[in-house]
Amino acid sequence: MGGLHLFLLNLANDSHIIGAIFIWRIASLYFGLFYGLGGWGLKIIHNKTNIPWPLLLPILWPVIEYAKSMGSFGNTNGNLGFGLSKIIHYLPITSIIGHIGLGILIVIINALIWQQSRNKNNKTPSIVMIGLIILATMIGSSPSQIQSTQHISVIQTSVKQPIKMNPKHWASLEKNYLSLITSATGNIIILPESILPTNIQLRPWFDEIQHYSTTEKKYILFGTFIEDTGTYNGSLMIQPNGQPITYKKQRLMPFGETLPFRNILSNIIPQSLLFSDFEKGDETIDIPIEGISIRPLICLEGIYGKFYSSPPNGIMAILANNAWYDNSTAGSKFLKFAQVHAAEFQTMVAVSANTGQSAIIFPSGALIQSTKHENADILTHTIQTKSRPSIYHRWPWAGTLLIFFGWIIFIKKQHKLNSA
Repeated sequence: MGGLHLFLLNLANDSHIIGAIFIWRIASLYFGLFYGLGGWGLKIIHNKTNIPWPLLLPILWPVIEYAKSMGSFGNTNGNLGFGLSKIIHYLPITSIIGHIGLGILIVIINALIWQQSRNKNNKTPSIVMIGLIILATMIGSSPSQIQSTQHISVIQTSVKQPIKMNPKHWASLEKNYLSLITSATGNIIILPESILPTNIQLRPWFDEIQHYSTTEKKYILFGTFIEDTGTYNGSLMIQPNGQPITYKKQRLMPFGETLPFRNILSNIIPQSLLFSDFEKGDETIDIPIEGISIRPLICLEGIYGKFYSSPPNGIMAILANNAWYDNSTAGSKFLKFAQVHAAEFQTMVAVSANTGQSAIIFPSGALIQSTKHENADILTHTIQTKSRPSIYHRWPWAGTLLIFFGWIIFIKKQHKLNSA
C-alpha cells in the first residue's frame, strides 16, 4: 500500500513536506490494515478447517478488497482487477463480473498453479480449469453500440498548481482557456476540474463563454467552485440559450477537500495548513443533450463504480486536476480505473485533466485517444452510447457471487478428497 500511494508524496511540491508524508503514511497504514486483518483471519480459518490457505485466498481476497473500498475513506487503489486495464477490452467478461470478479479469477488461477505445484503427478485438473477460466473471460454482456452524430472534444491543460492558485494569473489563464475552447471542433467541449479556484459565474469570463456557446451552438462543461448554501467543488455545463447546469461533487478528497477527524487533527496540524471543508453534493445528474446525456464526475469520484451507472444513452465526463501530484503516476492510475469501469458498465468515458493524462475511452474499456503527461492538448471523437445496460450494471454482484460460491464448492470437494 505504501508503494501504491507514493504519488501522494508529490503533494509536498505545492504544499508542505510534513503534510505530504503524513497523508502518505496515514493512507498506507489505513489501507494496509485491511490486508493485515485479512491475513489474520486467513490463519484462523486455516487452523480451524485445515484447508490449505492458498485455496482460501479466492474467498477472502474479494472480501478484503470490498471492505477496503467501503466507507468515507474507502479507496479501490490496489484492487487486483484494475491491474488488467491495458487488456480490459479483450476481457468481455468484465461486463458481467466487474473488477471484483476479475480479482477473484486472478487469485483462483494463482491458487490452481500452487495446487498443481504440490500435485506434480496429476497435472490435468488444474491445467484444464485454468484453460476454462481463460476461455470464460471471452464471454461478455456487450450491448450493441449506437453511433451518435455528435462529437466530443476533451481539453487537457498544463497549468502548474501555484500558477492556478495565484489570482494575478487568472486573466491570462482565462484567455488561454478561451483559446482552447475556440480551437475545439466538437459540439460538446469538456475542460478539467476547477479551472480557477473560484466561482467562475462571478467573473466576466463566464459571460464570454455563454456568448460563445449561444453563438456557436456548443455545450461547454468545466470545473468550478459553486456558491450555494456553502462552497462546493463542482462543474458547470454552459448550454446555448439556456441556464447553466451545475453539479456538486459528492465524494470529497480527504485532506484536500475535507479534513477527517477535524476535532482531533485541528489541534495537531499547524494553523497555516488548516483549510475549510467543502460542502458535499447529494445528487448525480445526467445532462440531456440532443438525444444523449452526459454525467459529470469530479476527480476522485472517477475511481468508484457506483457513479458510472448512467442510462443507456449516456456517457461519462470526468473532470480532474492532477497538478497537485506533478510528474507522478497519479494520472496513469486514474485512467486504469476509468478504463475498467467503462468496460464494466459498457459506457463511453471522457477524462479531462489538468496535467496527468486525459483520454477518450470506448465502452469496451479501450483507449481511443489519450494525451501525454503535462502536455496541453485537445482530443476529439464521435460519441458512442450503449443500447442497454450491461449485466454488471443491472446485477453487479451476480457474476461475482457465482464465482465465489463455485470456488467454495470446489475447495470443499478438494478437502474431502484430501481427507479420504
